[in-house]
Amino acid sequence: MNIPFKICGLTRAEDVAVATLVGASYLGFIMVPGTPRCITVEQARKLFAVSSLPKVLVVGDLSITEVQRFIDDLRPDYIQLHRNEPPEFAQALRGTRVWRAFSLRTMADVEAAAIYPADTIVADTGRGGSGQVGDWELARRLALRKPVVLAGGLTATNVREGFEATGAFAVDCSSGIEASPGIKDLGKLTDFANACKKL
Repeated sequence: MNIPFKICGLTRAEDVAVATLVGASYLGFIMVPGTPRCITVEQARKLFAVSSLPKVLVVGDLSITEVQRFIDDLRPDYIQLHRNEPPEFAQALRGTRVWRAFSLRTMADVEAAAIYPADTIVADTGRGGSGQVGDWELARRLALRKPVVLAGGLTATNVREGFEATGAFAVDCSSGIEASPGIKDLGKLTDFANACKKL
């Protein structure tokens, strides 16, 4: 089995090219102000042009108007809401499919994620890019009710364990394959891709 995987926090054309070459299912680009992997609209436009793979635009701390402008301008395949956007925020967006990141710490978080109006939930730690692993048991419970992308602290060495523990349909990696924030270690990226292909 080849589990779908997303390479997130991409900031360089060469990293996009390698992620495409090794078989990534999704490419993630971050536009969350004040974060180390945040890119501009112009950078996003250039990076999007490197690959035909599905693009996930990660946003947070922005207005509905700003996010809709990004959707209209960049045409991402998915928009990933990554802060505390309420349900009506997701419902107001047009022209793309919506993912929403949730930090799963309690069953109340699982309940909130299960009813949130998004196609897919990204089960993260709430500290994107921190390299910290989330609560896989809570992710498993959510995956019984809604499509889940498992994120948070995944590497080539623990992705199998996380996938098997949660039943997620896909996995997401950013900091676990980096040399520094936003700069991918191409060896680690390739190892992660190979690990996903063996699942």
